[in-house]
Amino acid sequence: MRIISLIVAVVGLVSLCSAQEIEKIHVNVSQTLEEMSSLNWTVRQKALLEMPDLGELTKQDPAEADRLRLGLIHLLITENEEKHANTRVGTWPGERSEYYASLIETVSDLNDVRAVPALLGAITTGGMATRGLARFGDQIVDPVLQLLSSPDPRTRASALSAIRNLFRLRQPVSANSYARIEVALSMALKDPEGSVRSAAISAIEFLTTRDKFVPALRQLSANDPATMQTGHGLFYTVRHDASELLDNIAHHVPPAYAQGTQ
Repeated sequence: MRIISLIVAVVGLVSLCSAQEIEKIHVNVSQTLEEMSSLNWTVRQKALLEMPDLGELTKQDPAEADRLRLGLIHLLITENEEKHANTRVGTWPGERSEYYASLIETVSDLNDVRAVPALLGAITTGGMATRGLARFGDQIVDPVLQLLSSPDPRTRASALSAIRNLFRLRQPVSANSYARIEVALSMALKDPEGSVRSAAISAIEFLTTRDKFVPALRQLSANDPATMQTGHGLFYTVRHDASELLDNIAHHVPPAYAQGTQ
């Protein structure tokens, strides 16, 4: 009887400790989420820096880990909105820009399809956002192509970078999506902004059907007006990009796929 009583006591103690640990995890995550919803960006930054380790949390309590993932996604949406509003009054200080970049990287690394709207909102920030989007393959084709109708040339160029990364990472897309991408890239080669035309050329490099773009690329290589001033005079940016891709196509030079995707 004493052994049975001892076993019961031990089991009860373990259960109590487990319940206390679960409650502690819940409190920690709740506190982190509360800080992430603060009106003060430095408090939100602190929440990101000091949040529980997601890997460990997923092992301990998957439900709480999911709460934290959603909190991170919502946090990026908040920062995107503030970043967009801030462009009207000036640039962010270095520390805040670093925090924003770290948040984008963290959300991108979640590899969670629920983060797509947040990453789309950060698409003009560069590779971390566009690569994060590209990981979702066919699922991001529609929302990314919609951005090509944006009046902001940076957004259009960034959307094309996401398409480029989609193929650079060799993510699968449906035949219908591929056909729509081809049409979108053909139209982007006629975009009024040189940066967008260059981004389209960079994406075309990774298409298996890039040969069909040769006539348009030849025209750009000979006549495109986009230039930038260098120490040696005017440099025709789009002409250079188009000529380089034409040369690669002619010599059957494969595109530079992301490492580990060959």
